[in-house]
Amino acid sequence: MSREERRSLLHETDTVKPPFDDTDTPPAGDTVTFPTDTVTPPAGDTVAPPTGTFTTTTNSTQTCVSPPATEFRKAHAMFLPVTLLLYVSVGIGYFTTQQWIQHYVKIKLGFKNDSMPGCNASKNSTRYKDFHEVERQTAQWSMYVTLASMVPSFFASAIVSSYSDSVGRKFLFVLFSGSTTIRLTLCSLAIYFKWDLIWIVVAIRLDGLSGSTHTSGSAAMAYLADLTSSGHHRTMALTMNDGFQMICVTLSLVVAGVFVRQFGFLLPMIVCAGMACFAFMLTLCFLPESHGRQNRSEAQSVCRTLLRMTDIYTSRSFNQNKAPYLILIFCYFFQELVGTHRTSIEILYQLGQPFCWSADKIGVFSAARHATQGLAGLVFIVPLKRCMSESYIAAMSAFFNTGSFILEALAKSDIILYLVPVLATFGFLAIPMFKSLLSRMTPADKQGSLCASIAAMQCLCGVVASFLFSQIYRATVTVFHGFVFLILAGLAGLVLVLIVVYRITQSPDVEDEGDEMENDVSIQTAER
Repeated sequence: MSREERRSLLHETDTVKPPFDDTDTPPAGDTVTFPTDTVTPPAGDTVAPPTGTFTTTTNSTQTCVSPPATEFRKAHAMFLPVTLLLYVSVGIGYFTTQQWIQHYVKIKLGFKNDSMPGCNASKNSTRYKDFHEVERQTAQWSMYVTLASMVPSFFASAIVSSYSDSVGRKFLFVLFSGSTTIRLTLCSLAIYFKWDLIWIVVAIRLDGLSGSTHTSGSAAMAYLADLTSSGHHRTMALTMNDGFQMICVTLSLVVAGVFVRQFGFLLPMIVCAGMACFAFMLTLCFLPESHGRQNRSEAQSVCRTLLRMTDIYTSRSFNQNKAPYLILIFCYFFQELVGTHRTSIEILYQLGQPFCWSADKIGVFSAARHATQGLAGLVFIVPLKRCMSESYIAAMSAFFNTGSFILEALAKSDIILYLVPVLATFGFLAIPMFKSLLSRMTPADKQGSLCASIAAMQCLCGVVASFLFSQIYRATVTVFHGFVFLILAGLAGLVLVLIVVYRITQSPDVEDEGDEMENDVSIQTAER
């Protein structure tokens, strides 16, 4: 069906009756489903797209093109300062916590200065053995910290994200900013009084009961989905949000590296707690709700809320989308798996031989990688989207991501290692592309459930990555320092293979057709 034919059909919906009634069979090939307010779907089926939603159906998949659920107002711009404060406070807090763990381990083992014992020593010396003991215990406590957050987050984020379909999105921001304030305050007390590292684990465990950073990711995705139309506009919004997050992480890493070196560990953690508290007050008082009551689903029990995540996979009306949808889910899983624990592994990698980096050099490297990836999301997504579909952008991202892991594994000097951020520039773009494609294929009343599914996968990836890659690093660090990055490269390459499989299940122009339908809907809305 040509672009002109689709636009003509869209205009005819206001004045011309559909060419077939409920008892007729739609014409073969491409069809247009006309919106209605009176049709009740069979029990157990996915609710049909709401009035104003236009659906284009091809032989392989169905793409829902719908206007924003909530009209954007200036007050919604409060989303930016709230997320800025939260992203920066979480970034500084994470970096400071990782550095404090190693600092505390060295104190417990009797090393009173900040230099890594035996980092440049001979492999047969006692100092070299001390160095590996510090690395081993640091990696072990880092794993405990990650598991303390990810295990409860797996269940909590799934529940609270799904509940946002019933109670609204603002609830997610209030919950996350409040729990982050409590976590950072407890970590500040642990650093000030030099409590055992178990108190850091306890603080992070309490934050995990609210879903931790996965609740924040679900909140941002659902909030933007409410304010944008599906397709091109939502892709841009989600990518720019992820790019904005990368820029905030860059800022936090630079600031944290300087703060830790100049003022120690306590002041950065106190500043983080203050920023999170301020974000909590802004959210509570000024951030408007994006999910109106008229669009909310009925509140349900906890068990039913958890099961609701599976509706988009089990509904009979979703059968034609099931194969490509599941492939995209697996693509997202492996892409998230290789990225979720990368920074933690890189910190251990750079602290050890042959690099022996200090905190400020680690901060510069992490800032460089996140900055280049953030700029890719904010600057390059517009020209890339004009000439490439989401799946092709994701494939390019997976290719560069694989290359960056291989380069990092084989790096033997600082110069080579500093080239990793350059190669990883487009490495994160696959994440927002997968989110956009999944959101486009999901009905409006199940966006919260999709966010919950994504949050659950993020938690699962966090648990698996923390345990798996930390154990691989500990087991192979004396044999081949960068072996863990070769494993990551293999998994990133698997994402590229799955994208190829996804393209095979799709008709060649399905993504472009969805974008054209979205543009047609926008034109029709403007003309009205």
